[in-house]
Amino acid sequence: MLGNWYAILVGRVILASIFDMSEILNQRLRFFTWKRMVLRFFYPLWVLVSSKKKMDALNERNILEACATNDRVTIFLHGIASTYYFAPYWIVKWFTRNGIHMVSLGYDYNTDLATAAQQIRMQVDAMRERYGVKEINIVGVSLGGVVGRYYVEALGGNAITHKLITIFSPIIPPEPGETSIALSISKLLSRGIAEESARQNRLIKENFSVDNYLAIYGTSDWIVGKKMYPLKQAPGSVRQVPLAGGHLLVTYNTDAAEVALEYLQECSISG
Repeated sequence: MLGNWYAILVGRVILASIFDMSEILNQRLRFFTWKRMVLRFFYPLWVLVSSKKKMDALNERNILEACATNDRVTIFLHGIASTYYFAPYWIVKWFTRNGIHMVSLGYDYNTDLATAAQQIRMQVDAMRERYGVKEINIVGVSLGGVVGRYYVEALGGNAITHKLITIFSPIIPPEPGETSIALSISKLLSRGIAEESARQNRLIKENFSVDNYLAIYGTSDWIVGKKMYPLKQAPGSVRQVPLAGGHLLVTYNTDAAEVALEYLQECSISG
């Protein structure tokens, strides 16, 4: 079964490569090399060695090391149709190797946006109470970026969030009567609550309360929609970085990971 699943992933990578090839040939992919493109076929193999037990152990080690060094914990939020320990295991390991104390948290993507964000708040609050974590960064991929932003803007997460990074995330929902591929996928997978999530998201679409906010988006991202970015609602303090490429296998997108890493390692705007 895993073999069939991986064959599907490889097929998606091939399709994504075909759609992105014109931009690759124009050298618009900031970090592009053929080696990186080939390696992206193999990064999903990490799911074969990932497990809840391994991710939980990695999470706890990163929290303890962050607290011991008075560093911030960086929360990773996965996208739709994933768990906190399955596909994210590789990217959390990657950031950890690069000196970021990253912790992957999970939420139910079949529930509405507010409930998913509340699940994140409960886990962050528990982490703060148990380990004494005072401040966090958030990195959200695809739907994870939407959930992270709702936690920040609607549930008080801005009080402890130092940096917010969204990667290929549909953070601005379609207006009533409009649609997008992202919304259609959400309708298919979320058992009828997609419209409610979109309504909740519209309540915060003008809110950008985190001073240090990076929005990474794909110039060929047909899932999110090519008209969403650059964000017109965002203030000048929001840094928006376009990368050539589409939405498929975004968790394994090392180009986006490199940009996010640079931003996390920078001195903050607010000091």
